[in-house]
Amino acid sequence: MKKEKICPVCLKVFVPTGHNQKICSKECAEIRHREWAKMNRRASKYRSKDLDNVLKEIAEYNERTNQHISYGQYMGLIYSKAGVEK
Repeated sequence: MKKEKICPVCLKVFVPTGHNQKICSKECAEIRHREWAKMNRRASKYRSKDLDNVLKEIAEYNERTNQHISYGQYMGLIYSKAGVEK
């Protein structure tokens, strides 16, 4: 007997037809894809910045807030403000 799962989109319980199925239906898969694409578009504007500009922004942020955060910490902060999950 296959184990029941909960669809992360609609929160319905379903029995998967494959071992790594996570979404209950094609409709939910389309909704999830649209949400992912929207988040990816938001994130892409941050990925397109060149490294020199990002490093300048980090230096300005560190000076303004009297902190010493790394590139990774800064990018995490930027992504979280944009509402993007990595």
